[in-house]
Amino acid sequence: MSNSTGIPFENIFLHFSSSVYDVIDKTESTCVSPYSLISALLLLMVGANGKTKSQISTAIFNDSNRPDNNKFEKYRELNDQILSNRGDKLEFKVANKMFVNKQFTLRKNVQRQAKEFFRSDIGYKDFTKSKQAATFMNSYIAKHTNNKIQDLISWKWINSMTAMVLVNAVYFKGEWKTKFDQSNTKKDDFFVSKQKTVKVNMMNVKQSVLFVSEDDFSAIALPYKGDKFDMVFILPKENDGLLQLEEKLSSDFIKNVNSNLKTAMVQISIPKFTFESEFDLKLVLPILGIEDIFNPAKADFSTLIQDQTDKIYVSRAVHKVFIEVNEEGTEATAATAIVAQTRSAHKQLSFIADHPFLFYIRNIKTGVILFIGRYSPV
Repeated sequence: MSNSTGIPFENIFLHFSSSVYDVIDKTESTCVSPYSLISALLLLMVGANGKTKSQISTAIFNDSNRPDNNKFEKYRELNDQILSNRGDKLEFKVANKMFVNKQFTLRKNVQRQAKEFFRSDIGYKDFTKSKQAATFMNSYIAKHTNNKIQDLISWKWINSMTAMVLVNAVYFKGEWKTKFDQSNTKKDDFFVSKQKTVKVNMMNVKQSVLFVSEDDFSAIALPYKGDKFDMVFILPKENDGLLQLEEKLSSDFIKNVNSNLKTAMVQISIPKFTFESEFDLKLVLPILGIEDIFNPAKADFSTLIQDQTDKIYVSRAVHKVFIEVNEEGTEATAATAIVAQTRSAHKQLSFIADHPFLFYIRNIKTGVILFIGRYSPV
């Protein structure tokens, strides 16, 4: 699938995924959903104009000159392709919703594009009742993330001047194609640095998987039932090699890892883990060039609301991810809320993830990354 300039649209997702991962705080275990962020930003772009729109477009597409409808249409095509290739025993849900202050009316063009390209419902709420509005929106997010993400939106963010709250929620739950035997899970040492170790529950299995070994890292891809999605683990050769590996991370690096993965019998040990990550996008997005949306004097959402008199800008933008990896499989969720204020060998191969590593969950056919992160317990 290509866009109007011939660049595969999937590459745009990869580029954005590596760019976002590059700028987030990585002092410990962390996970971000580029897929969720793109969905939310493109939906926000529907109501943006001028430089505000071009900053969002350039950050995602690395080119602000493509027709908007082409971008939205390609997103919808790719999104539909991913959602229709879920396979058995795998849950993958995406929810987009715009909650609008009932004092305002969205322009009909915005309503049409939101529904046509993003399957987004429009909900009008009384933002003067901030606690009730926050409770309602948080219930919506919890419902669409299997109750894994709760209380994303604070009632303190909402008041009579709030024009819109844009919510994107992604829920992923996949069973491993070959599950780990729980009786083989053992407490073992995990090197958080060259000298320091902590005890973690290590899951162990020997199975045929996609595997690659390079000079400075090795990688495996564990498939989920249905063979539509997998989870790729990239392990540096050195115990303290994660930072150097992260410096190499790019869309080309990810594509090379994916294309070099070959079937092999591998002895695998990876830790069970679960954690949450939360990001203030007001600190993340400006590094990617998306600045004006947060500036009351520069934000241009003039195509969003009918009969608009006051300036609309983004007062809050938060992104929260929950991920759990265990013997059964993976459960991961992400939610983004934007508040607009007015990868064959014969020898024995092993993959022992006993030190910090990278991981990502991808749709195999398209290569689109749903979640990307690092496991590095402190």
